[in-house]
Amino acid sequence: MSHEPALDGTLHVLPFDSGSLATRVADIYTTALESADGDPRNVLVLKRLPTGIDEFTAALRDAAELEGRPNVKSLPRHAGMVLEEAEPEITRLGYEERIEFLARVLDGFDWSPYFERASEHDSFGRDVGQVLLDATWNGGFDVTPDAEAPLAGTDDEREQYDAYLRELAAVNDAFHERLAERDLLEQAQTIERAIDALDRTAIRAQIEREFDVVLAVEFEECGELDREYLATLTRNVDLLCVGEEHASIERTKTESGSVRELAPALSVVDHTDESNAETTPSVPGAETETGTRTEMAGRAFGSFLATGGGGDRNGTVAGDGADGGDGDGNTVKSDPGTGANENEAYARLISEPTLDQQVEAVANEIEFLRAEHGWEYDEFAVLLRHVGNPMPRVRRVLQHAGVPTASAGVNGLEQDLAVRELHALAQYHIDDSERAYDLLDARVPELDENLIQGCVVRNSIAESLKRWIVTTDLKRRIAADTEPIDAREQFRNVSRLLSIAEFVDGQDILAGDWIQFVTMLERAITYDAPYAHTAAVSVPEGGVTVGDVGLLKNDSRTAVFLLNVVDGEYPGEETLSPLFPTAWIKQMDGYPAVTNPSAADVATTYATVEAADITGNAFERYHDERARRQLAIGARAAEEQLYFCTYRQTDGSIGRLQHRSRYLHAIEDCPHLRVEEVAGVGTDRNIHTLGSASTEILAQPWTELERIQAEASTGGDVELESTEETLAAIQRVLETRETVDSRFERAVETQFDLARGAVRPAAGQREPHAETETETETETVTNDD
Repeated sequence: MSHEPALDGTLHVLPFDSGSLATRVADIYTTALESADGDPRNVLVLKRLPTGIDEFTAALRDAAELEGRPNVKSLPRHAGMVLEEAEPEITRLGYEERIEFLARVLDGFDWSPYFERASEHDSFGRDVGQVLLDATWNGGFDVTPDAEAPLAGTDDEREQYDAYLRELAAVNDAFHERLAERDLLEQAQTIERAIDALDRTAIRAQIEREFDVVLAVEFEECGELDREYLATLTRNVDLLCVGEEHASIERTKTESGSVRELAPALSVVDHTDESNAETTPSVPGAETETGTRTEMAGRAFGSFLATGGGGDRNGTVAGDGADGGDGDGNTVKSDPGTGANENEAYARLISEPTLDQQVEAVANEIEFLRAEHGWEYDEFAVLLRHVGNPMPRVRRVLQHAGVPTASAGVNGLEQDLAVRELHALAQYHIDDSERAYDLLDARVPELDENLIQGCVVRNSIAESLKRWIVTTDLKRRIAADTEPIDAREQFRNVSRLLSIAEFVDGQDILAGDWIQFVTMLERAITYDAPYAHTAAVSVPEGGVTVGDVGLLKNDSRTAVFLLNVVDGEYPGEETLSPLFPTAWIKQMDGYPAVTNPSAADVATTYATVEAADITGNAFERYHDERARRQLAIGARAAEEQLYFCTYRQTDGSIGRLQHRSRYLHAIEDCPHLRVEEVAGVGTDRNIHTLGSASTEILAQPWTELERIQAEASTGGDVELESTEETLAAIQRVLETRETVDSRFERAVETQFDLARGAVRPAAGQREPHAETETETETETVTNDD
């Protein structure tokens, strides 16, 4: 583990606020530009997080009114460029390649009994791989070397835990040694190796010719190794850092403390007390009827969650009158549209029985807002706390409801039909599997044995796959059979498979045959982690952005839906890793995460807690507050509409009961933050998606329809208004959708027939409706459709 770097420069501390990062740093950038002769090439802007580089660059150019393009790179990318200059022979592994190399090291390692038992679990390789990845990004495990460790047989329980970490450190060292033998490097080693490279005089001279000033933004997310890189890089040039207070969500997983504590030697310029700081304006929201612009809808909610305040820049709540006044005895005027007064921030709540119904309600609300305001799909974001499960499930539900989705991460390999096709092709070459042939036959027109064998290129898996792709016109088939957003993802996944195949062809330690390719592909599918492929915030496909809250840390959308705002997620239970019990991890100071914080650590990291409130639960409280901050980051991304979304059970009546997040309760208890529940379909929301239509149809009980028929046939009065509205809305959705499964249309027609009192026709045959009293009495159900 590296030591605290000696950073020399200036740190600009911004308040927790919403809005464009480029706009907030524009004045600071302009000042740096003036000191560099006005040439954008001489100011290197390093963004800590790799997301949204192109978008940030374009926005900074506009905000600073530049003619040329600012010199912006992510910090990891710049370190990679330094390493390419210093060691051009080095090849950095892709994610799938890392999995395969590491698996070989893990399989041959002489494990202690504890890890030997753990290795029997299917997830062992993935779990170990994640811990090693986290450790490498942070400079390694901070544990005492074996030679300096206490003698065996002591009663020091911590020594046993350190022994486990030393074992993992040994595995990591063996892994990196194996890579070094072949001039390979994993991505997480890049920054550490670049620091070493900058100590070489020739490399430093070459790199320093490229800039005169370094501006590091998102400094609040810079970990110890990142700060060491900045210190080494700027040894002979000026350094300006810009960090946002109360905003770190990545660094705080591995390191406690506020942004002001990261580099004590930096001169601090404090912008948090500036009431109208030009460097920190909010992005304007919707234009009101009076022509004025309102601030972003999620700003007050984000401020409350991050700082404990509810409204202004200093974290205080706007107005504190207990009787609905403004705190000075004045009555506050209410907004007639929402019931909220002008000093209240306003958000909506979607609450449904199950997780899937929650997502279906979100889809319907998106379509409602599109119809109401004319917003495009790319103006919406659906955010979860984490990128992993249940994100693929959320995307599928949205897509099945007819809402196109896009994500900054590549979709999992397992769900991709093109990946399944290429996997089946490889499997057929291995064992002539009938199942594999049938899958290929279903995907490829006019398939035969000659076609399969004609695509084989001797001694090259990659070239064989490429020939198959061209011969069977796979890219055209993907484009023809798949929505544009999904097609782009399938193209990326096909590229990933070709990279795996090229790796199999090029490494002499691998067998270089179809068996090796399938083994590596199946391992990649098993360990596939969407977060590993995150590349950009912008989603040019034009769909609804689906991702984790950190994806929009310095970006925004017109409407933001925060999913799963339940206690099981916000804050949830922090386990850090399945490899060890949490009780053990709490005592592992060398683990690559915050494991043993003091009450003071928690209080200095988060403004929402006092040290006196923490009594023996510092670990839990630390990570609970981190979850609260993540919710704050997601909330502040909403420009005009913010939705908190909850569900009661995961899967119907057998699912685990969920309760609304304690942080949502805190919001509801705040007198100046208003959350109003969105009523379900059939009340203040019509049906706007196929998912809502199908759900509503299935929700119509046959016994209720029979009651209506019976009542109508005897001349009684029947209240049909709600049924009319529901069925009319369903029919409107069907009429406006171009692609609807014919089986679904027939199911809807059957329900319409039943509502009219008609005899159900035989399958595939439509019969004239009987002219009965029942049909006459219920005709109004569909007359207005």
